[in-house]
Amino acid sequence: MVLKRSSSENNHKSPTWDDMTGWLKLKRGHGSKLKASKRRFFVLNANHISWYTGPDKLRLVGTLAFNNPSINYECTEDSMTFPFVIKSDDLKRCTDGKDPLELNVEASSKEERQCWIRAIYKNAYLDKGGGELFFKNNNPSRPELE
Repeated sequence: MVLKRSSSENNHKSPTWDDMTGWLKLKRGHGSKLKASKRRFFVLNANHISWYTGPDKLRLVGTLAFNNPSINYECTEDSMTFPFVIKSDDLKRCTDGKDPLELNVEASSKEERQCWIRAIYKNAYLDKGGGELFFKNNNPSRPELE
């Protein structure tokens, strides 16, 4: 998992999150009808997340663009899996043609899930004052995100 942050010195733009990349397991379906997961390489840029068959990015499997995302997960101490669901009230597109209303993924650790969740919110809310404002104002009861 790689998270890079940069700022432009010459054109005086505010800092932006370049991307976050890493392996997650992608699950298809909804609710109790989730199918077996496939390991995919995910790339988070600005307000979208894309997934590929590998880190060489030769075969794009899908892209989900979003504004105002919400992320759901259960915080259990004894879990061997670390799933989370990305939803958006302003779903823009999904290039794999299946147009999911939500993206069901699974991280390999609690820490990795936390990094992805924070990065998604920071990217989505950067133009509205940044992800830190979102965490301070809207998620005080989510200890995993602090």
